[in-house]
Amino acid sequence: MISVDKSALFDYTLLPNAFIDSYLAGTDGDFIKVYIYLLRSSETDKASLETAYICEALDMSESTVLEALKHWEAEGLLELFRTGGKLSGIRFLSPSKAAKAREKHRLTTERVRQLKKEDADARQLVFLAENYFGRPLTAGELGTLLYLHDKLGFSVDLCDYLLEYSVSHGAKNMKYVETVALAWHEEGITTVETARAHSKIKTNPSSPGNEESQRPKSASKNDFLNFDQHNYDMKELSRKAKAKGKADGSD
Repeated sequence: MISVDKSALFDYTLLPNAFIDSYLAGTDGDFIKVYIYLLRSSETDKASLETAYICEALDMSESTVLEALKHWEAEGLLELFRTGGKLSGIRFLSPSKAAKAREKHRLTTERVRQLKKEDADARQLVFLAENYFGRPLTAGELGTLLYLHDKLGFSVDLCDYLLEYSVSHGAKNMKYVETVALAWHEEGITTVETARAHSKIKTNPSSPGNEESQRPKSASKNDFLNFDQHNYDMKELSRKAKAKGKADGSD
């Protein structure tokens, strides 16, 4: 009698096809590593783990790991549970459902190309967003950003404030921008003034206070992401964006 041991053949981690199809392109490599490691850990006795384990396994800082978790939460792929302000649990959500929901608020590649060629405001928005995020936008992010301008009617000034608002809350990702924009649109917010007043109420509904007191200080720490936040010179960014839009339009 010959015994056959095939246990080694089943030592693998399944990666959803929808994740490969919709999220590999344009996503930070470290974020992808964290997602895959979480999948790997969910199949072992390390289903209960600390962020320190992930940091050690991936040779990654804790701030990067936490930023990755927040990114996947914003994308709708993870549900994060917190107890006493600290991360206490993670649940995987369907990548296919999240991808379908994301496509609802995104322009086609052809429309994006047309706007970038013919619309100076669109070029200005792309310039502003890339300055706020500190990196080039992916094709998907371009489609979402220009959807806000083209379909929801957000002005350059309103998008400018929206981007500033998102970054000041530690969210340099288009999913957060989209979520806030859709909420504003639903509430009929069409100007910077109404958006600013709405944001102030959301921040501290019991005290109108001074607007500046509601906004983050320069180089303040974000408790969840643990990275420095910065204030931005809005006038200078807008000036550069306008110049960029005109220059690109004259090419």
